[in-house]
Amino acid sequence: MDRVNVGTQKIFHTIDRWFSKTGIASRSETLRMIREGRISWNGRIVTSPDLSIPAPAGGFPEITLDGHILSPAPFLVLAMNKPRGILVGLDPGRREKEIDRLIEKSPWGPQNGFTGKITPLGRLDMASSGLILLTSRPGELADLLDPDFEVPRTYRVQVRPAMKAEDLERVRKGDAGSPWGFMTPKIEIERANERTTWLDITLCEGKNREIRKILSGLGYTILHLIRTRFGDLCLGDEGMKSIGGIWDVTSHFGGGGGFRIDIILDRIQRGDIIDVKVAGG
Repeated sequence: MDRVNVGTQKIFHTIDRWFSKTGIASRSETLRMIREGRISWNGRIVTSPDLSIPAPAGGFPEITLDGHILSPAPFLVLAMNKPRGILVGLDPGRREKEIDRLIEKSPWGPQNGFTGKITPLGRLDMASSGLILLTSRPGELADLLDPDFEVPRTYRVQVRPAMKAEDLERVRKGDAGSPWGFMTPKIEIERANERTTWLDITLCEGKNREIRKILSGLGYTILHLIRTRFGDLCLGDEGMKSIGGIWDVTSHFGGGGGFRIDIILDRIQRGDIIDVKVAGG
């Protein structure tokens, strides 16, 4: 839990939040390290993940792991065109993320000198493909996933059978998603034939399997689900062709100056859409 000392405006984070926020380790990994007695602060071994530590003037407290003073991972944001069939979450059998293997083979893998832990921001299920952001500082970009900020994600979805006009209206009015408490998505028909329909669907909250629940609840089978846009970043025509492609978009999110959600929201409000290959060079 985070807290603010009103008198001094000092920000406090728990030890696991410090590690997660700066990309050093996940909260579960931090908990394991605490149990093993490997983490110290102010010369004392940390025994609880609930320990609140203030942010010093330099930005990061002097925390040690195995006797070595830690520093935050370099700020890095990548955009990936995730292939279908790649698992973003943990594989129950191997207890690792398949997407990590793609990252390891990329120019930002540990063999190329990048020392930070790169993790997905949010997720796409195994049967889905398209744009997903990866970052060394997931805590700093968490606002992009906050429903209160209504950061849009757009998907191209092919369904079978062809969508009926009345079902399209049920989605547009929010009736189709109401059993799960979903916000009303934007939905348009891209093209259709007698058997299938391609849809453009934009969500602003990204709850678990939201599109699949809405459409399957109406009796449709999803043949393809491809995320094409996240915020003001989109794959574009060339990016769509580069299945498994990864681009560095750090500068788009503030580079060394850190991330600011208001800048992204201003771009979205203006209607700016930027190809990840342009944002990433």
